[in-house]
Amino acid sequence: MHYLLFMCQLLLATIFLLAGIGKLIFLEHFAATLRLSHFPDALVDLLKIFVPALELCLAAAILLAPAHLLSAVMSITTGVLIVFTMWMVWIVARGLHLSCSCFGTSGSHVNRRTIARNVLMIAVAVSGTLLSTRTSTPLLPSSIWTVITVVSTGFSVALLYALKHALPALALTMGKFLRPQTHTE
Repeated sequence: MHYLLFMCQLLLATIFLLAGIGKLIFLEHFAATLRLSHFPDALVDLLKIFVPALELCLAAAILLAPAHLLSAVMSITTGVLIVFTMWMVWIVARGLHLSCSCFGTSGSHVNRRTIARNVLMIAVAVSGTLLSTRTSTPLLPSSIWTVITVVSTGFSVALLYALKHALPALALTMGKFLRPQTHTE
């Protein structure tokens, strides 16, 4: 049973880590999706930072939470997934055609399939919540060094991914070098 809990933790942590990093790298794409969802601009400015930060914190908490807090973390994860799914249902019900921006720009359009995917993730989170009340996780108790290692690895991966996508804009090509600069005064 405890390996089933581990699989729930690993799956959910991976999904939230990828989602948080994807949204941070393509922050303006995520903000545009929120604006097209008819959220007020002030709320968009808050959500575009809060949601990826929440996802990254949940990813770390799912893996690093002490045994006595794991069921609470899994319950919060379930609640967050329910809120995300309700947003998707609202988008489909309104007939809006939006990218979910779930994993940055690679997310699919919000439709019944994305809703079904989220329902499946809710089932995994509920299973993890129930399992965490009955059994312990096989993950070792975390230390401050484990937390530092996980967080710094996540940020390093995000930085390398962002650099990979920004490299074409950073590189000086011969065409850019030879192109005359125009100055406006």
